[in-house]
Amino acid sequence: MKLFTLLQKATVSQRLNGMTKLSKASYSTSLYPSSTAKFSSAAMDYSYTDSDSEDEDFPRISALLPPLAANSRRVYLLRHGETDWNKQGKIQGGGFDIPLNENGRNQARAAARAMEDIPVSLIASSPLSRASETADMLTHGRNGYYERVLVPGLREMSFGEFEGFPRRRPGVCPDLKARYERIDSACNADPTLAFPGGESAAIVAARAKAAFFEMLDQFSHHQHIALVCHSRLNRILISEAFLNDVAQFPNVEQGNSCINAIDIHDNGSTDIKMLNFIEHVKGTLAPDSNV
Repeated sequence: MKLFTLLQKATVSQRLNGMTKLSKASYSTSLYPSSTAKFSSAAMDYSYTDSDSEDEDFPRISALLPPLAANSRRVYLLRHGETDWNKQGKIQGGGFDIPLNENGRNQARAAARAMEDIPVSLIASSPLSRASETADMLTHGRNGYYERVLVPGLREMSFGEFEGFPRRRPGVCPDLKARYERIDSACNADPTLAFPGGESAAIVAARAKAAFFEMLDQFSHHQHIALVCHSRLNRILISEAFLNDVAQFPNVEQGNSCINAIDIHDNGSTDIKMLNFIEHVKGTLAPDSNV
């Protein structure tokens, strides 16, 4: 099983045309030259204007974070932007590849702006398109070179038979909603319990933690790393790897396009420097989207 997929390097002609299309069919270990124009996946325009960059009031996380200590690395863990299913309150999970909607793309652009002066050189994501497209947006305006990688072990948790369930839709079957809420509460209280046909938090914690640290080991030459994943997976990974207790995941919030910052030190210790930062997407978040 592939632990990582390195995305194909853009050709010079694609770069000169101002558009970059990534292929998941073939791989490259080459670094990507950063684009000063537009970045595209599935022909999406990810550019923002000069007037955006000149907005002095826009929150930049570099102004809020302390300098990175010597012999340390910093991981910027993000949740993907909004999808129509997020907006509708439907459970996506790892089994449905739902793309970003326009609000989600704007949220991802805002995250890119919030991080534009961070010297990120590795941009990684879950292979699901909502996370991958959000990560693609972060490549805009990179000064220097970066690597872009997909990490299958960091795809969203499987909710089994409840994937696609419209938990917030008016008129949903009361018995089915009550069953969902009962199972969800039980899984929140006991990380070893799983949704029917799905994964438990404990199982997700094991695969996500292993994939995360394998990624850090494989790409050890990078000091600033951006990683885009999913709500439930982020909450579980943060709780298991950095709070040392996967049972804490129900208390961790992750809004769409939120930014977390975690420092990884050479001695094996970790520090959470930022958690669920959402000032850059304030006013754009759907209610109760923290599933």
